[in-house]
Amino acid sequence: MTTLLGEYDIRIDAKSRLMLPSGLKKQLPQNEQESFVINRGFEQCLNLYPKKSGIR
Repeated sequence: MTTLLGEYDIRIDAKSRLMLPSGLKKQLPQNEQESFVINRGFEQCLNLYPKKSGIR
């Protein structure tokens, strides 16, 4: 499991999309940078889970 570290300000655009900051993206393995799920965690944190190929 990949552990991401850091604190970043993220903005949401007019279409409710967000861009993953490059500092976080660089911490992800190459095969996990394209598709992921984010949900709200504890203590005002977000949890990011990469989608594996073939899983929908």
